[in-house]
Amino acid sequence: AESPLRLRVVGGGELDADLRARADALGLGERVEFTGPLYDEDLRAAYADADVFVLPSDREGMPLAALEAMAAALPVLATDVPGNTELLRGVGLLAAPDPASLAAAVDRLASDPALRGRLAGRSAERARRHTWEEVTRQVELVYRKAGI
Repeated sequence: AESPLRLRVVGGGELDADLRARADALGLGERVEFTGPLYDEDLRAAYADADVFVLPSDREGMPLAALEAMAAALPVLATDVPGNTELLRGVGLLAAPDPASLAAAVDRLASDPALRGRLAGRSAERARRHTWEEVTRQVELVYRKAGI
């Protein structure tokens, strides 16, 4: 059976061209959309249109995009790396930072609407606790730990 999953990659960066080429080579052009960076209303619309937010980082400081997704009441799946782990433990779904683990977690979310609902509720509840003052304090703590 054909998978109903569609992927929207928001943002850009040094891997953008490689990811686009790989998606094309795999014949995923109809299932993968690359938007480039989005801002303001366009970014809010992308969150509103999403069913799940995935942050596949191999390292993070303070994952502000995950906070934005939580504020949009999205279920969040992220790699279990420092930064993500501290923010999302008990809130989102964490996966080992390797492609197979991340893919398995995406499959789990895609096939379990009840899990998506629980995670969305946790996101919304936790996001209400993250005032800008608290986010700023956490970012400053990360910088202090890094000696910056």
